[in-house]
Amino acid sequence: MGWTRTDVTISRIGGAFERCDEVTFEVTVPVPAFRLPWLASGLTFFRAQAEASERVDPYRSGVPLPAGEDPVCLTDLGGGP
Repeated sequence: MGWTRTDVTISRIGGAFERCDEVTFEVTVPVPAFRLPWLASGLTFFRAQAEASERVDPYRSGVPLPAGEDPVCLTDLGGGP
């Protein structure tokens, strides 16, 4: 899916990466913790986590349609017959 850091985790947690399907990804990133002199803590970093969902573009090249289906979602999106 392109460039990424080795300490970043990207996971698909829902849907299939097919045209018109809604797919959900979760990203986890380490975030450095800052130290305060009066606060005793062994914490050097914590992990921030987020997820996002989006419909896969029906016109995206290189992404298959679900097996044996017409691009039904084009009608749902107002782009088909």
